[in-house]
Amino acid sequence: MRILPELTVEAAGIQYRSSFTLASRVRNYGGDLEIARNITLLDHDFEVTLFKGVNPLLYVKYLSAVLLGKTEGMKGLTVLRTDSLKLSNPEDRRIYIQVDGEYVGRLPATIEIVPHSLTLLMPPDRTWTRLPTR
Repeated sequence: MRILPELTVEAAGIQYRSSFTLASRVRNYGGDLEIARNITLLDHDFEVTLFKGVNPLLYVKYLSAVLLGKTEGMKGLTVLRTDSLKLSNPEDRRIYIQVDGEYVGRLPATIEIVPHSLTLLMPPDRTWTRLPTR
């Protein structure tokens, strides 16, 4: 069985280990898969979901929990909020990074929110408040 490489994720001065890390400002991943359930484009930080473990079979459990909406408090899964995170893996620099499905490089990397760097056009009836979650 192939072992998944783990990376080090640092957020707010705390280090985590993860074999898959999602930093998102949208709820859906790859279509209709909802991983980051408590984030919107109107928030000022990322919802970061960290999946821990080197055994690929763990992802059967993780995917089932995501599909059923039962990830809260799940062992091996950490969800946090931050506006900046550092990703590294001193053992293997061949861990690749993607943004919206496109290759953008490999570790090490820093991902951060840059305030006021993007203007969103929204319908006039939409207020600038956090959208409700389902």
